[in-house]
Amino acid sequence: MLLPPHTPLLRRGLGIGTRRAYTATFGRIQTFDAPSRRPERDSQELRRFPLPNGAEGVLAHHTHLGEAPGESVGWAAWTHTVVYAELPAANRVIGRASLGRREPVKAMGTLTLKRRDPVPVAPGADLSLSHLVPDGIEVELEHGALCVWTKGRVTDPAAMETLCQTALDVAEAIQAEVMRQPQLEAETAVAPPPRSEWRQWVEAGAARVRWTTPPADVDSAVAAYAPLVRSRARRFGVISGLLFFVVAAVLTAAALYVGVRTELAAGGAITAAFAAWALWRIARAAVGTARELSAAERDARARPWGLEAFVQGYAASRGLAVEDPAQVQRRFDCPVRGRAVAALHGADGHVLLWRDVNGDRWIVRVTAAGVYAEPGEWSAAAIDASRRSRNARSAALPTRASALV
Repeated sequence: MLLPPHTPLLRRGLGIGTRRAYTATFGRIQTFDAPSRRPERDSQELRRFPLPNGAEGVLAHHTHLGEAPGESVGWAAWTHTVVYAELPAANRVIGRASLGRREPVKAMGTLTLKRRDPVPVAPGADLSLSHLVPDGIEVELEHGALCVWTKGRVTDPAAMETLCQTALDVAEAIQAEVMRQPQLEAETAVAPPPRSEWRQWVEAGAARVRWTTPPADVDSAVAAYAPLVRSRARRFGVISGLLFFVVAAVLTAAALYVGVRTELAAGGAITAAFAAWALWRIARAAVGTARELSAAERDARARPWGLEAFVQGYAASRGLAVEDPAQVQRRFDCPVRGRAVAALHGADGHVLLWRDVNGDRWIVRVTAAGVYAEPGEWSAAAIDASRRSRNARSAALPTRASALV
């Protein structure tokens, strides 16, 4: 068997392919045996056990390829002991989470850029599960996929039982949280999004463009806001790129100076040539960093503003109510792993703009006849077509009373 790559640990090694690799052993001193050809990912099932709500946990030794420490060692096969389970209900209350008692990351220094108009932090999930995770165990949750793991090929029965019990505890806590949520009713609208700092910032940004007619789709709405933030984004990227260049150049110069003074580096023309090459590489990296940060800054503003403009315009033109997408998602099981980014309600039920784990767009409808999901563009035409097709399908279905006759 091979566990699906649905969490960060289980995605390690993807794309490496089959390689000659050493078998790595975790410990205070990592050791390696003779190399042999190994697949990029491999799983050896040990046993299965039941979890709440009909789910099933799989205890396995999971191995992935990765770079071995050192400059010339090559590839190594790293093994972890994991419990994997698919908990569709978990996607209601948790998107992505990583739990465990880790050593804090130590940094030589930090750099903070003071910004006049920072982007507020969007509200996240408030379910805490960290107290359920023992020392030495990590837990990853990603849109309904659960992975509980520890380093190495564990064979001790007590240690393996601890892994299984941790998975059971996490699954039970998630199920208890799901049971506290009311079920989604097709005929009843959910409350609008709360007036958080994030929400007020989004509404203020969306109001910067006056729409005489509602935008036809999300992409065209986002494009309308891009010019408003382009200069700010470019300035942010240039400043960040310059700071990156200065810091990297100073560190490189200091390293060269120490090398020449201690005679670890050759002087004269060789050092000058290396310095010129290093500055050229740093400059290229700085330009790339500036472009990436500029694009990220532009998208961080234009995308939520454009999405808000489209949702509000479509809702107003169709007589729909705007709902809190997080609350709607908490009340039903969606057949697609991912998250709701917008939710609307009308006489025919709920319609959600949904983004899956790969970033693809879906239109999800929750009606009295059931839940329907289909990939599609986030446009007025696509949503209208989805509503018409689902209404026709629902009309053809027998009612509950006639089905029992």
